[in-house]
Order: sequence, then C-alpha cells, then structure tokens
Amino acid sequence: MTTPIEKFLVEGQSSHLVEQVRSCINENIKPKIKELVEEISKVSVINCLYDTAIATGYAGGIVVLADSPQVRPAKAHSYRSKQK
Repeated sequence: MTTPIEKFLVEGQSSHLVEQVRSCINENIKPKIKELVEEISKVSVINCLYDTAIATGYAGGIVVLADSPQVRPAKAHSYRSKQK
C-alpha cells in the first residue's frame, strides 16, 4: 500500500525519493515482522525479505524459518463434511 506522502511525491515527479522512503520503511518493518513471526511460530527467523512495488502498491514478504514450526493436529472432521 502506498502511503499518502509517497503518492504526493510520485505526483511531484520525485520517484527516486519515494523509492528511498519506501526502502527505509521496508527496512524498519522487517524486524517487527521477524519478531511477530518468531513469537507466533516459536521458531527463530533466519531471514526476512520484504518489498513493496510503488507503482501497484503491492507488498510481499518471505520469512525463512530455522526449523519447521509445531502445528496443531487437524480436526477429525473437515468443514465440508459438517455441511452435508
């Protein structure tokens, strides 16, 4: 998602500055994402890759975990079987 200040800068033909601002935002978001993923998964994060496409406003992230997280066992009945 593009912030209002980024939209303002793009309209003013300051795309290089927008890229710098977005890069700074992305770098500040990474530690927070890492902390949140580690807290929820109880697994260390080796790397966190995050980027935003300014033109589209799309953002994406990849989190590399040190190990597989523990998962809850699946319930015996699926949602579909309950609907029948």
